Amino acid sequence: MMLSEANAARVRSFTQGLALSCAKMPPARFRWQPQVDGGPPGRSASQQLGECAVMNAWAASCLRERRLLSLDISELANARLVNQDFEAALARLNASALELATESAALLENEWSRRTQFPFTQAACTWSEFLDFFIWNMAYHTGQVNYIQTLYSAERFPDGETYRLLHGQE
Repeated sequence: MMLSEANAARVRSFTQGLALSCAKMPPARFRWQPQVDGGPPGRSASQQLGECAVMNAWAASCLRERRLLSLDISELANARLVNQDFEAALARLNASALELATESAALLENEWSRRTQFPFTQAACTWSEFLDFFIWNMAYHTGQVNYIQTLYSAERFPDGETYRLLHGQE
């Protein structure tokens, strides 16, 4: 498998993992913003999918143009606030992931090692390292979604029973 195909496959795989984690959630919890220890409300799974969708679409545009484009910060900020239902959020994530996978597959093998700038630090990086961030971002948010699931499980089992159930201890 060539690097371009492998990178496209990784995008699809991590998107599927994030989608599957969200699909396990009851609809009411998909848009739930947990509060921990009296702090401000956290971001819901829906909001996290929205962020990933915006970031994936932007990364796809950069790959397509073979240059770093400006990120629409207002679009990203809005995605972090909007609480869509599962079907709408998933459709947006899948569309952006398809776009990112398509652009990844279209990059020529020798282009992956070409230099660009990492968008958030302006440090030099390769296009391969650039893409890795967006794949990592989906993996990170998969973990966040899974953490949200433990929080609402803890609400159901405040006496620590959740831990025992999750770890097979009766």
